[in-house]
Amino acid sequence: MPLRRICWSPWPFAPNQVVTLYWIRSPQRNPVSGQWMTTAVVQDEYRILHEVSVPWGFLPWLKLGQSYRNGIPLADSSRGHTAALDVLDRWDARVLEAGQIIPRAGYLLQIRLNLAEPCWAFFRGAQTMVILQVEGIPALVAPTRFLALGCMEPSFLDTIVRHSQIERDTFYIQFSADVPIRRLTRAFVLQVAYLLLDPSLRRCWDALYPLSVT
Repeated sequence: MPLRRICWSPWPFAPNQVVTLYWIRSPQRNPVSGQWMTTAVVQDEYRILHEVSVPWGFLPWLKLGQSYRNGIPLADSSRGHTAALDVLDRWDARVLEAGQIIPRAGYLLQIRLNLAEPCWAFFRGAQTMVILQVEGIPALVAPTRFLALGCMEPSFLDTIVRHSQIERDTFYIQFSADVPIRRLTRAFVLQVAYLLLDPSLRRCWDALYPLSVT
């Protein structure tokens, strides 16, 4: 996803100030505009945390450890690393609140709303891996702005797909006019196909709307 194509605007910090994404909170609907928003908790160079309201559609570009200057993600700023989980079914997987699993002295979350965020926790022997559930949404079910906004609508998939069927070894999908032509990329079509065909992935998708209204 090209970083140069998006910009966090209006930029709520001083010009050229660099801030790093520290935490993300579950979405809430703005009572005035009706727009879905999320709260991004960012850390400045003095390690002070700030809360900023961000449109939910920006979610695919919100990655913990990512730094931003003037609203633009810095391409070389990633502080994380990629890890592979071998044989996931050997891990004990649970959904826990952040305050139950993340050491408070090691990663300061400070307030109740941050500590209450649901996380996917994986345990195996002495190993523990924690994934913030909100951050996992783009990787798992909604890698684009269009899908991120769609998962906040209870009947989104039924709205965009008029008909689907399997014939021999081919899966056919007829999209409705609600899907702009420019959205019908190979990646988008494959992601919708996964959501329609994989029951576990569909359950993850369906679970997101209750998350938004709690």
